[in-house]
Amino acid sequence: MSVPRSFALLFAIAACATACLLPARASAAADGAADGSKDPHESAKADDFHLPPFPADRSVHQSTVVDGRKIGYEATVGSLPVLDEKGKTIADVMFIAYT
Repeated sequence: MSVPRSFALLFAIAACATACLLPARASAAADGAADGSKDPHESAKADDFHLPPFPADRSVHQSTVVDGRKIGYEATVGSLPVLDEKGKTIADVMFIAYT
């Protein structure tokens, strides 16, 4: 079974963006919680920080042969938002679904 290059590239870009950008957000939140100080200017700066959106969900139709039977399926890569108690998106979770 081979994966189309565009699908693999999209997944690689999404994985790299997640790996590079989410630790920065987590460390910034930890720094603010560690020192206990709440400077209103720093809080406003933190609220202004926005990550670029992930690409739109993408799907590709594939098939494979198992025990001589051809099985068709659809592979979808995408993201789901993680919301805080106020309904603000604080993260995105990447997924791959095979249906």
